[in-house]
Amino acid sequence: EQAFQHAADVPNLDFLALTDHSNSFEGQSGLPSAGTTHLGDENAEEVNASWAEGREGARAITAQEGDFVGIYGFEMTWSGGAPGHINTFNSEGFENRNAAPYKKGDNYEVLEAYYDTLNANPETISQFNHPGDTFGDFMDFALYDPVTDNQITLIEVGNGEGAIGSSGYFPSYSYYTRALDKGWHVAPTNNQDNHKGNWGDSNTARSVVLSDGLSEEAIYDGMKNYRVYATEDNDLSILYSLNGNAMGSILDEQEKIHITAEISDPTDTAGETKVEVIVNGGQTLAEKTFSGGSATVEFDNLSTGYGYYYLRVTQTDKNIAVTAPVWTGESVNAGISNTSSDVAMPIKGDEIQISSQIFNNLSDDMTVTSLTYTMEGQTEPFHTADAAAIGENGVIGARASYEYSFPYTAEQAGGFNINAELKATIGGEEYTFTDVLKLSVSDPSIATKVLVDGTHYNDYVNGYYSGNMTNFINMGTSDNIQVKIVQPGEEVTADMLEDVALFMISAPLKYTSDYTGDAQPSTFEDSFIQVVSDYVNGGGTVVVCGLADYQDANSGLPYTSYAQANALLEGIGSTMRINDDELIDQDENGGQPYRLYFDDFNYESTDPAVQSILAGVKESGLAYSSYSGCSVSVGEGEAIVYGHDTTYSINSKAPAQGHDKPVLSYSAEYDPNTAVVQKGDVVSMATETVGEGRVYACGTVFCSNFEVAAEDQVSYANGIMAQNLLSSVKAEPVISTIQEARAGADGEVFTVVGTVANGTAESGNAFFNTIYIQDEEGNGINVFPIDDSNIRRGDQVQVTGSVSGYIGDKQLSAINVTVLEGNKDVVITDTTTKEANDYETNFGKLVRVKGEATAVTMAGGIVESITVQDDSGEACRVFIDGYITYSDEASQALEEFVKEGAYISAVGFVSHDAEGNRLRVRDRSEILPAEEGEEPAPGGDQPGSETDRPGSGQQDGNTQTDGSQTGNGAQQAGAAVKDPVSAAQTGDNASVGVWIAIAVTAVLAAGAAAVVIVVGKRRRQRES
Repeated sequence: EQAFQHAADVPNLDFLALTDHSNSFEGQSGLPSAGTTHLGDENAEEVNASWAEGREGARAITAQEGDFVGIYGFEMTWSGGAPGHINTFNSEGFENRNAAPYKKGDNYEVLEAYYDTLNANPETISQFNHPGDTFGDFMDFALYDPVTDNQITLIEVGNGEGAIGSSGYFPSYSYYTRALDKGWHVAPTNNQDNHKGNWGDSNTARSVVLSDGLSEEAIYDGMKNYRVYATEDNDLSILYSLNGNAMGSILDEQEKIHITAEISDPTDTAGETKVEVIVNGGQTLAEKTFSGGSATVEFDNLSTGYGYYYLRVTQTDKNIAVTAPVWTGESVNAGISNTSSDVAMPIKGDEIQISSQIFNNLSDDMTVTSLTYTMEGQTEPFHTADAAAIGENGVIGARASYEYSFPYTAEQAGGFNINAELKATIGGEEYTFTDVLKLSVSDPSIATKVLVDGTHYNDYVNGYYSGNMTNFINMGTSDNIQVKIVQPGEEVTADMLEDVALFMISAPLKYTSDYTGDAQPSTFEDSFIQVVSDYVNGGGTVVVCGLADYQDANSGLPYTSYAQANALLEGIGSTMRINDDELIDQDENGGQPYRLYFDDFNYESTDPAVQSILAGVKESGLAYSSYSGCSVSVGEGEAIVYGHDTTYSINSKAPAQGHDKPVLSYSAEYDPNTAVVQKGDVVSMATETVGEGRVYACGTVFCSNFEVAAEDQVSYANGIMAQNLLSSVKAEPVISTIQEARAGADGEVFTVVGTVANGTAESGNAFFNTIYIQDEEGNGINVFPIDDSNIRRGDQVQVTGSVSGYIGDKQLSAINVTVLEGNKDVVITDTTTKEANDYETNFGKLVRVKGEATAVTMAGGIVESITVQDDSGEACRVFIDGYITYSDEASQALEEFVKEGAYISAVGFVSHDAEGNRLRVRDRSEILPAEEGEEPAPGGDQPGSETDRPGSGQQDGNTQTDGSQTGNGAQQAGAAVKDPVSAAQTGDNASVGVWIAIAVTAVLAAGAAAVVIVVGKRRRQRES
């Protein structure tokens, strides 16, 4: 209600759409549990009071004003910079990121799950929010699907609560082009990520919707059909048509292109305005300028060779507006894709290979004119390809492709994007194509290295069943463990293995087939065996994996798993062996006698390695998957996984090795005289100490994609055991002090242990996706992003992160956060206002100041910031995010006593935002009346002693612009401008944090008299 009432009085704003983080509706004190409500639930408002409050507020303002529309939706978010945030409107109910199947895990899978839900609710309208590094770009707009394309019709090109051009405003125009080039049909919006109040007048950004009236239904129709443009000027009018069709139209191929744009700005009449026609790749096809505030600009006889055309208008004051496109024909089926690294998690200082696929699926040749790679945020490329070396002298023939690759060494740890840009000509037309590689680079101080042998075209790696180690690789990457495949042609050396914690080796390729490509049968060389032996005996860990003899070469020796794996085991010095057999169970199987699921584990073992790898298996109740595996002879080792009492093994292919049993079919009845291993005696996995190291012998490639599912989808005990194995070899990080981290340079990686000074679990008093931690002296730093919503004040945490900054505020970008046992008191340091304003010395510290309030700023009728001055000679600014509430319900409302001239005390974190240095308040109850000369209260608060009070609009997340709410507004064509209101309003007893507006959008309601272009065309209706 507060936000809608404020916005209704804002000039050039006819509607406001608010969205809250949907996870804030559930799972907190007094609210239903996560996953209670779902999209499409018609009774959602009856079940969830928070959702009902927002919906009713929107309906009430619409009925009250008559000329203003309120809209309420929700924002689906995931923390940690991926996959992205999405606003969804016109919905019954909502979805929650903390409920299955959306829980943070594989970014593609959770995003696809939400897309599927949107597709099942076709009445909804969704928007790609603030695409970029910080909050995600939807995996570079992957997972395009024509059905989902109908559901997501908007994309933000600007976002933030700061003034246009300031550090608090975040343009993202390039992502608009990127989404269009990926095939998405989307229209641009420019919105406010508003955590401060001032809903609608925080800046002049607007999203303008071309509609046939000012109503919720008409606005939705415009949003659904792409009749939207985004502007940084709040009274700029653009009516754009192509061949008489309104922006947002989707047309067949056109014989000619004629564009008309009626542009008007009554308040900016000085200087020149530039109008550009933008086509595929963000290229400027044509441009014109005009003077004065209004003009009709026309472009005639433009090339018809592009898939979309939109306008970019740049005014004299550098304000930008972009329209929705008009699409013509099919998109250009050529460009650059699959930009990737040969290592999933590079380590700073290591050389990797970056490659891109350049493709041309058209009937004309494509001539490459340039190919560059640029770091996100930089203007100069760090690598420029030799265009003539691509394809045939720079030409990619019709329906052909070319892979380009180059070496790259990351000089800095952390996550960043590498943008690839390809410029080419096709049929005489110039095109620009883009792609992006998201790299997460670890630091040598915290990284653990795991190698997987691929030099022998190994089973399940790059030989038989090639490409099936990706889930294991991703499992390691998610835990800051680099799992790297050593490729054919490389040599495994002692130097390569020097800092490797684990070496995975499956059997070499034994025969070729239509599925093995250029791979050739291989054997383990003596030199390789010696290197592995030295590695293990020196303290390394090796896993040796065999397979059933069914997969041996028809030609026999030496191309058998038995011969190769046992030569390696013997050379290492292990007494374990794999057997020349295939495991069979006619009674307990998964449909075939060789598809087996074992549930007999050696829980009684006293071997620490066995105990470690089986941790959590019993509790999970999951079975161990063994498909077409062989048995393991334990020797002097220790069994880990046993077969069933009914499991035995047979000789399924000649030659017989290590026994004299005849070759049998898997369907043959059990005969103890012909069994290689008798019923009840089968071991499928074992381990042994060898020298200073450890060896595991497995009858299958137990951690392949078939056995180890994608993250958070454990199907078999194999996944738990694989994770346990990785954890057992993971390097322990060097612990630094918080002071050392505070002094670190951008990109440096630190691991620190500290006390949480403000967590994520304090309802109404938590910052968005951020925690602050401190040492025993109170020195602190903020940590972002945090996905755990259960971290409390006083908790002890271990944080690994890289030093970074956000709007001038230094922080640790979290790589890993672990909550430790125990808690401690939180330290509050009493300081002067001058010391509190000394950011360089005290940033991240929780301090208390006392002094006179010399200025008070209100937002939406509540206190937002207070300038406090004591006798130190320098004031400080005390800032309160709009969503921060009172932990003590008995606290006096700030609006009752925080006045100019009043003496107060305030507690907050020394930090920085777009306006400068500040104290960031964690709790409104910690701002109190004070007397001049009064001694401050003792520093320190007892963890858990404060009473949690659910905040009306409280959400988990970071103060960074994260799109937790979006507002959309409308300007009626020809309507009078409303009286301006002050951005800093006053009011008494206003509730705190009821609404948090994040995006403000304006709507141009085109009435019959004002409409000079065709409007109201239904989406996807083809026109000639």
